[in-house]
Amino acid sequence: TTLSWTKLLFKQVWFLLKKNTKLVKIKEGIDHYSFDSIEQLINKMQHYSTLYAKENKKRVTILKAISSATFRFFKNYFFQKGFLYGYEGLVISVYNANSTFYKYMKLYEKVKNENRVNSKKNYLK
Repeated sequence: TTLSWTKLLFKQVWFLLKKNTKLVKIKEGIDHYSFDSIEQLINKMQHYSTLYAKENKKRVTILKAISSATFRFFKNYFFQKGFLYGYEGLVISVYNANSTFYKYMKLYEKVKNENRVNSKKNYLK
């Protein structure tokens, strides 16, 4: 049985929290900086989009990749008010859209290649 990266991450975080940790509720928000540079952000996108494609087997279409990425950009930039954060809001919104696009395109490519290999095997039988 394979363990998805989200389950693995949760288990790692839960394990760390269980070790003599006192949980407290905070009143203020937390500034969370998940990247230091655009290069780091692109590398992160490559890593997680490839991981998504490896863990999934469902069929997707190019239209799904385009429409999901477009929706993700509008959701982040307009609905979640990314435009209020200037340059960083734009970069993160574009990053989220690109991540969505590439995760589906990598999955599309994987399924397409698997189908091509399977059809060649069936042809040779």
